[in-house]
Amino acid sequence: MNNKSNDFSFEIFKEANKPNFFGDIEYIYAILKIKQLPLDFLVKLVSLVFPTFLELDNCIFLASEFDQKKYENLKESADDNIQFWMNLIEFTSLHEDLSEELALLLASKVADSWNAKIKYEDIMAKGRARAFRDDEYGEVFLTIY
Repeated sequence: MNNKSNDFSFEIFKEANKPNFFGDIEYIYAILKIKQLPLDFLVKLVSLVFPTFLELDNCIFLASEFDQKKYENLKESADDNIQFWMNLIEFTSLHEDLSEELALLLASKVADSWNAKIKYEDIMAKGRARAFRDDEYGEVFLTIY
């Protein structure tokens, strides 16, 4: 089996395991084992969906992406969109076969998770996660603003 993304899609996995029922979790187990993905990849993926947040100057930041120097540079430039730029993640580049529509769906689901965590942790800083499409460049982004 080569590393093409469709070589072991969920549909192929289900078909190969008929008549037994295998759900999403079994598929994830199989991909992690067959593709021999490192454990830290799984940790990073979960952290993307359910991140640790920092609160600073009434703003919310992704702890894993926070860069103090970049923050200070944006603050010195009097940029009113520091939170937006510091949290900006481009989703369409995650996979070469990812369509804009699927990227927007995935980014929206991650935004829902971030907003649920912001609400659960009772974070009072301004801003909420939002997914959006840049029609000019055909890219999908996720950020907090």
